[in-house]
Amino acid sequence: MSMSLMRVQSTGYIESGRQARDLLPNLLHVDYSLRTLSKPQIDPVALRNVDGATLAELMDSLEAAEFAKEFVIVDCRYLYEYEGGHISVSTAATFAKPMFHY
Repeated sequence: MSMSLMRVQSTGYIESGRQARDLLPNLLHVDYSLRTLSKPQIDPVALRNVDGATLAELMDSLEAAEFAKEFVIVDCRYLYEYEGGHISVSTAATFAKPMFHY
């Protein structure tokens, strides 16, 4: 008995994870109050990238404590990159395991 499979979605579509994103419930929809990048280098799944000019305007117009009450800057780079220099009010959120764990 032979079995034939029909490709419904392209491999690129499946590998990109888009099919999972399409199935996410609407409760995960977020209306962002800040201008975000329309074409980021990497398409984010969870958080959008804020436009640099917008961030600079906010940081110039608000005191650090006032900014921290309203916004959270999540820096998702590797920890060594964060430690090499980061925005003063940002929080490091590194989830990757160090290479020696592999």
